[in-house]
Amino acid sequence: MKCTSVALLLYLPLCGCYGITAAIVGEMTHSGRHDSIQPQPVQQVAVVSPPPSSATATPPATATARAAQSAGAPASAALSSEWAERLTLLEGFRGQLTFARAMELLLDISSPREVALVLQFERQIRALGWASAHALGTDDNGYLIWGSSTRLGVVNVAAETARDYCIRKAGDSCKVVMVNGEFSEMEFLGLARQLSAQPLIAVREAYLQTLRRKAVEFAVPGTNGEPPAGASPASAARAYSSSRE
Repeated sequence: MKCTSVALLLYLPLCGCYGITAAIVGEMTHSGRHDSIQPQPVQQVAVVSPPPSSATATPPATATARAAQSAGAPASAALSSEWAERLTLLEGFRGQLTFARAMELLLDISSPREVALVLQFERQIRALGWASAHALGTDDNGYLIWGSSTRLGVVNVAAETARDYCIRKAGDSCKVVMVNGEFSEMEFLGLARQLSAQPLIAVREAYLQTLRRKAVEFAVPGTNGEPPAGASPASAARAYSSSRE
């Protein structure tokens, strides 16, 4: 029986550069209301599962299989334990968290270069034009993903757009953690509780890589990516998504 598996995981080497996303910095406002905000379609990858084996064809468990099953429980417990520790730290700072500080605590970010990278990203989110939002979530493998919106003119439309462009394929799950620069501790903690599928160090490195890469930029459907009459092109509504390379 053949089994096809698809793995799309590429980590670029760490570098000392600070170039991260292509967020547009500006404070120009736009008051149009958009009836339908839908993300552009993204090609899906189908994973073909093997047909189920019949009960009579199931071989007895071997010593190797029994050993692997025994090793799985401690590994899973270790993952849960390290994420539970990060969640406890976050809970201890409730009422004092900013987006950058929450990310540092969640992912155990402590090196000066990495702290500076997260702080720069937070500044870019806060500088997005009104109305803007930032969503954070996990993909079906348990790694962090994100999406942002800018110059949508209406707060709830900005939030929906950020979430839509964070969720780009089946299995993605995202929460809006910032709206017009205001951080939501409750939504962030809800997202933090979902993390347990991957080791902390792997999630941290993957997230920092998304900040070093250029974000994927979209013209928001319904606006045609056009600014209001008489406004500069820089005031057009846009959405951004973390790179999934």
